Amino acid sequence: MLAALKDIPRLLIASAAVLLVSEFEELVSRFFMPLYAVNIMGISEAVWTSLNVVFLTVLLVIRPPLSKLVDVFGRRGLLIAHLLCVLATTYFILCRGRVWLAIVLVALPLGPPFFNPAC
Repeated sequence: MLAALKDIPRLLIASAAVLLVSEFEELVSRFFMPLYAVNIMGISEAVWTSLNVVFLTVLLVIRPPLSKLVDVFGRRGLLIAHLLCVLATTYFILCRGRVWLAIVLVALPLGPPFFNPAC
């Protein structure tokens, strides 16, 4: 197994490392975002659930067209995806109120359609 690992190109190892870190970050954020929204921001559980329906709807609607754009951007799609996710996550921490939270949850699903196909 170690001999096989030595033959793997460095770019593939780097891509796997980026994917591993991104998947871990996404899992952690998905666990802690509701706690932060409900306990720190004061959003009710019902409102958080409604906003997540918006998030998932936007993700399902925009995924096909944005995924096709990966062919245009290539690996730069990874950079675009990370930039969009970092900006939306940062704004999630800074925003206050339902309207701004809704805007963040509409912007947050813009990154994964670039990231997953680019990987």
